[in-house]
Order: sequence, then C-alpha cells, then structure tokens
Amino acid sequence: MGEIKNLHKVNKSEIRQATGVLADAFKEDPLFKILFGDAVKNSHKYTLVAKFMIRYCYKYGDVYASSEKFEGIMAITQDEYSYMSLWRMIRSGSVFPFLSIGFITFMKVASALSPMDEARKKHMKNKSFAYLQIIGVASENQGKGHGGNYLMNS
Repeated sequence: MGEIKNLHKVNKSEIRQATGVLADAFKEDPLFKILFGDAVKNSHKYTLVAKFMIRYCYKYGDVYASSEKFEGIMAITQDEYSYMSLWRMIRSGSVFPFLSIGFITFMKVASALSPMDEARKKHMKNKSFAYLQIIGVASENQGKGHGGNYLMNS
C-alpha cells in the first residue's frame, strides 16, 4: 500500500497517542454506546477497542493522523488483510485488548461486524481494494473538517 501524502503516518512510538485520540472520538457514537455502554463509566472498553484497531492496522496496514497534532486518526488495510483472522490478531498483539473487553461485549461486536465482513467478501472477491477499518476525530476537533481531510487525501 502506498503512503498517503498530506497526512501524518503514525509511527510505533505514537501508537499510544493515536489510541487515545481514537477512543475519545467515539465516546458519543451511538453504536459504541450500544456495544460498550456509557463512555465515562466504560472508558477502558473504548480504549481497548481503539488499541485493538490501531495495533491490527499498524501491523497489517497503515495508521494516519490528520497532522502531527493528532486531531484525528484513520486506520486502513488492504485486500486480504481487511479480514481479521485470529492468527493475525495474535501476531499484531491486537487480540489481547480485544479479549479484555469481555466475552459478552466480544459477542456483541462480532455480531455487529459480521454482516459487513460477509458483504465485503461477496462484493470484493478477487479484487484489489483498500479498506477503511476506522476513522475518528477527537471530540474537541469534530466539525472542523479533519474527517473530510482524510477522505479527500486518501
């Protein structure tokens, strides 16, 4: 996958910062609230999910911030790496934060994402593609065009 210009490619030492931004970005998201509950009460679950996504995409794709100021985060994978196998989750270290969210929450997430995986497998079979795993803008920067900047520059 080629590097996207005009965005800051997150390096290994910045993964923790990227995780914090992504967790914050979803604290008012309706789906996240259904899956993980209240963001204040369950902030650790929001952080674990963000850590899972960042670690997986860092190993098997790319993670970008809107700038060196980390207003938002975008994580993408390509082709077969868009499918998160157990082996890939173990190799990337993302399995540990994911399992830490608890079995019931794990099952909720799996059932919510399964239809998207099946549709992607059906429609993208034998095609090369990039897959936007997650995109989020820190709450204090939402509504300022950072999400649109990602989409325009990728």
